[in-house]
Amino acid sequence: IILDGFEGFERGADWNDLDFLFSHSDKIAKIAIVGEQRWEVQTLAFAGAGFRRAPVRFFLPADQPQARKWLAE
Repeated sequence: IILDGFEGFERGADWNDLDFLFSHSDKIAKIAIVGEQRWEVQTLAFAGAGFRRAPVRFFLPADQPQARKWLAE
């Protein structure tokens, strides 16, 4: 996920809907999120970090090559 022009989340919009997480989580090997530091906590929570079997990591924009490498490992 590359957060280019990301301006935040809208409150209340299906935050309690975990159907995708439970239905597809076993099909996802890794999730890399690339964005500004200020969005790290919110995007990791949105991606279900800590609740998925797959690892979820956050990378700063300058570290996008490392994110791609990590995904390919």
